[in-house]
Amino acid sequence: MLVFICLCLIVGGILMVVYAGQIVQTIGSIELAERYLGVGGTYPFIKLVGLLLTVLSFVYLVGGFDGLASSQAISGFFRAGG
Repeated sequence: MLVFICLCLIVGGILMVVYAGQIVQTIGSIELAERYLGVGGTYPFIKLVGLLLTVLSFVYLVGGFDGLASSQAISGFFRAGG
């Protein structure tokens, strides 16, 4: 089931990148993106979200986050009673 969800998220992210124009026409502009990315910033914002969704889903699918909890930098957050 996890593989199916990750593959759906990857496809969804790719579709967000490809159809960013149609998404903006459907939902309208995003004020936060327009403020910080400039006029027309909604388009790159949606493409960045789609790209991030695709990459993170793929990394999770192949097990890229498995060693994250065991790394020394953040292991204190995941220790029980510690």
